[in-house]
Amino acid sequence: MATETLRPNAAGDSTDFTSQVPASGSHWDKVDEASADDDTTYIRADPNGGAFSGRDLFNLPAPSSSGQINSVTMYIRAITNIWGDCRGQLRTYSINYSFPGAAWRPAAWTTINNTWITNPNTGNPWTWQEIEDLQIGASGFAGAGQWVQVTQAYIVIDYTPGWSSGDVSGVPVSQAAKINGVALASIVRVNGV
Repeated sequence: MATETLRPNAAGDSTDFTSQVPASGSHWDKVDEASADDDTTYIRADPNGGAFSGRDLFNLPAPSSSGQINSVTMYIRAITNIWGDCRGQLRTYSINYSFPGAAWRPAAWTTINNTWITNPNTGNPWTWQEIEDLQIGASGFAGAGQWVQVTQAYIVIDYTPGWSSGDVSGVPVSQAAKINGVALASIVRVNGV
């Protein structure tokens, strides 16, 4: 098994969070860090006396891997005050899927994740095209005096690498002496090819 991590590289279909720190740049580049930087860069949902309910979504770079996808795990790192609520968002086939299922109100910076073995929209194993089309992000819910901040959002794809016609179990054919105990010189066909 192998993994590939994808972090935001562009804005997605929603940019509802009310501010970002620092103010320059874009929302997506406040949550794309490989390590948590908490109070240094983040997006913030702050209703400033009213109420807020919205989400930020981010596009991801195309995956560079191939093989069978075993699961997709999404992570967000967030903090809220009082009763602000924050949830991870995964968007596939134009539908948003939230996690956790209940309200999540971390009073200190906290990282949560959710794993999908199959695509939640189709119920079938993930495809690489679905990963390429995927958007991730966070939603926030806050009333007067409440706020939500998010500093990281990313996915980790767990997959079993596929083989190429030049490899046998990851070993170049030119270096393989036997396949399943049979000398290479004696093999005429593999799976009919």
